[in-house]
Amino acid sequence: MANAENGGRFMYIFSKEKLKNTEIIGSKMLLTYLEEDESKLKDLIDVLDAQGIYYSSLQKSLKICKKNQYLLNAEKEIEGSKIAVIVLSKAFFEEQNRVLQNLTWYETGCLLGQNKKIVLYFLDIDKNELQEKLYKTPVRQIQGCNKMEDLLEFIATNNIMENLFYSDGIINRFASKRIFFVKLTTIFNIYRTNIAEITSQFNRFGNETYDEKTVLDLFLQELVSGCTVLSFNRKNVLGKEFTPYLEETEILTKDFPVNFQYSKPELLEYSSADDIYATVKSEFIIPMHALLGVDFKPFLAIKRRSKFKTDQMLSILKKNFNSSDLFERDIYIKNDEHLQRVYFLLDLEVFNTQKEAVGKKANYLYPQ
Repeated sequence: MANAENGGRFMYIFSKEKLKNTEIIGSKMLLTYLEEDESKLKDLIDVLDAQGIYYSSLQKSLKICKKNQYLLNAEKEIEGSKIAVIVLSKAFFEEQNRVLQNLTWYETGCLLGQNKKIVLYFLDIDKNELQEKLYKTPVRQIQGCNKMEDLLEFIATNNIMENLFYSDGIINRFASKRIFFVKLTTIFNIYRTNIAEITSQFNRFGNETYDEKTVLDLFLQELVSGCTVLSFNRKNVLGKEFTPYLEETEILTKDFPVNFQYSKPELLEYSSADDIYATVKSEFIIPMHALLGVDFKPFLAIKRRSKFKTDQMLSILKKNFNSSDLFERDIYIKNDEHLQRVYFLLDLEVFNTQKEAVGKKANYLYPQ
């Protein structure tokens, strides 16, 4: 399949597609509150936006909830969320909001029925009043808090995605809304010489002897792919029309996809060719700035204390490049606390830039 098409190029790009956040994150938070309480929640919402916490909100008022689509939308938001924060206030418990209370209890039942975690956030209710207001409600046994710090700790504990690209929260609050995710699906080959070498070295570690298919399976279980995002374009190449966005080029150097603990390459097929043993699919999920593009460096990696070695990944690279000279692909080995990484270049537009952490060259995707 890929063997003839890729012409020996490592990481032949099979497809490129723009993703919805829900397709790659899977850890969205749902925030529900009364519309009349929105001004009191401004500080909280500003913090959520500054940290890039991935959330959606359900505002309630009699006017909003009378619309035919409200319940349908609420059920869709519940299904797509990992946890929920239900804001309770003095206004919420007023008699004129009884209908909105009942809607909230219904939503709570849906959340519990889908095993979603819930926390109550008490907006302006005195501690002495809580017991009286809660004891007859369906949420009386659900944990709650009235401090933003405690709420943020609950969010962090549940691994809610943070689209945190900038150290400056004000920049992140606005710029993160211009960033979407792209998935590059790539394919590469494991050659027969590669698997023979890997199998021979692997079998030296114990008394048991494994065949090549088993060793490949074990190798792919440990192999991960990801990318380190370096910047969204560069100040020195942008024209005056980009002046309002220059601060958005300076992002945190960060790995993606963070919440998935990187992507796992998958076996596509075994080959009947004389030289190729198997074809593997690997996906890279990359954040893209809608105006500036993205400057990134992809990598393959294995666990730091793995029985497999970076030399084996390098050997696979050399065979796919059909060359022992890896300089032009800017191969860069970097070991951190958890992973042995091998950085390289994809077949994209390449430009020179000094990036000490991951080599001297990077890939660039133009905004679309």
